[in-house]
Amino acid sequence: MRVADVEWDRANMQHFREHGRCQREEVEDVLRSRCHPTRAVAIESEQGDEPRRLFYGRTCSERYLAVVAAPRPHDVMRPITCWPLSANSAKSYEAWRKTVKR
Repeated sequence: MRVADVEWDRANMQHFREHGRCQREEVEDVLRSRCHPTRAVAIESEQGDEPRRLFYGRTCSERYLAVVAAPRPHDVMRPITCWPLSANSAKSYEAWRKTVKR
């Protein structure tokens, strides 16, 4: 999935600061696939709820992260939350990554 830009606003920046699990630059590394390919999957939602995607990836500083983001028009994503991947999830991501051509 192509991400052209990342939408930050006061609410999501505050959420990321409060939880301190991921930095803005790391989130953008994953969403934009800056240094490593990112795997994006749709998250099931109730009818009428905002659609969301779950991105699995690795930052340029080699951290494995999961990022939840809401799609916006023109290939823009608005980050909702993130967390470090578990060891098993990181292994799954690496196995997937080996199947992807850059």
